[in-house]
Amino acid sequence: MRSSLSTAGRRASVLAAAALVSLATAACGPADLQGGAAGTTGQTDVSSQAAIDQPLSLGDAPTAPSSAVPTPAAPAPTTPAQPQTQAPVAGATGSEVEGTDESAAAAVPTEVVPGAPQAAATADQGRRKRDSSSGRSTSASAPAPAAAPAPVAAAAAPAAAGASTGGSGGTFTDQARRSFTAGNGQTGNYLLYAAGIDPAKPVGLVVYVDGTGEYGVDNPTSSYALGGSSGLVATSRARNMMTLAVESPNQSCECWHTGDTSGYADFLAGLIENQLSKYPVSEVWLSGFSSGAQEITRFLVPRHPELMRLGGGWVVFGGGGPPADGGSAVTAARMAGVRGHWFTGTADTSVPLTASWGAQAGERFYAGRGVVTSSEYPAGVGHALDGRLGRTVGQLIDAS
Repeated sequence: MRSSLSTAGRRASVLAAAALVSLATAACGPADLQGGAAGTTGQTDVSSQAAIDQPLSLGDAPTAPSSAVPTPAAPAPTTPAQPQTQAPVAGATGSEVEGTDESAAAAVPTEVVPGAPQAAATADQGRRKRDSSSGRSTSASAPAPAAAPAPVAAAAAPAAAGASTGGSGGTFTDQARRSFTAGNGQTGNYLLYAAGIDPAKPVGLVVYVDGTGEYGVDNPTSSYALGGSSGLVATSRARNMMTLAVESPNQSCECWHTGDTSGYADFLAGLIENQLSKYPVSEVWLSGFSSGAQEITRFLVPRHPELMRLGGGWVVFGGGGPPADGGSAVTAARMAGVRGHWFTGTADTSVPLTASWGAQAGERFYAGRGVVTSSEYPAGVGHALDGRLGRTVGQLIDAS
């Protein structure tokens, strides 16, 4: 006969083993599914977050550039392999890795030795009104965009006026450099500026992709692109818009127009959709310089025209050519209410204005597909951003 103490001990051991089995079973969920190979589907899975080992304080001032405006050398893009037309991607995708605690607000970019930017106009809040019936931006001098037409077969219809993504869970803080991996395996870093945004009002998202070398994103406090009172972050924030500045997955050249261009476009689309799932965004604006300009009009929009479903549009500098794949997915139905603005100087030799892959050809193509286009082609101006980014983007948003 076993003693009662021995029996109790055996019973405790059994119960402990059962508890361990239960815990192990709960911890073993189904494996995450990765959507599609690079450059084929563009689909990715629901995002997750973890710690990263390269935090960056967005308020840290970089070494001041020389008196001349830094002009990252953008090699003349050659026509890459033609990507296949991409079906619309639905939902937020990819996995996200944090650089810092999300609750730790990054410092607002401050102006650091501006590289002789053009005199910037202060954002005139009075020009940009919110139509109470639509929630979209209107201009005091320009009529509101016409209502989007009914969708054509197999096309992603533009959202109704005043619609938003309805995203939730994102914090309205400036968030330090993070890493995002799309379902196709492409990985890149990004910065998000969301502090000071009022979620009770319509919220916009402005995306920036830089030129070769990515000086503007690597130096976010410089007035060259993002920083300062006239930089993209400040002018976007003044319009209740977040700024998403993205580095290319191709860090061998820090550029977008060479390599796996289809894969990079799918990565960028996945990251944007990831943010749209977290925030109630009512309009999306894309902006890019040089290689980044080519990314927007030659690769991203042609593969993912569904990103323009909320309206908005793009502003591209020193580039912005026609789609590399022919643009069959870019239709008037998908581009309804979308604005596009091109800025390239006549003396630009890196991405020549008149090249078949340059700005004039890009503007002509998109004008023929329903985009409301505008342009600035100043005489004698070369391939330089020159601090124009925030001011020009703000002006186009105000006029929309």
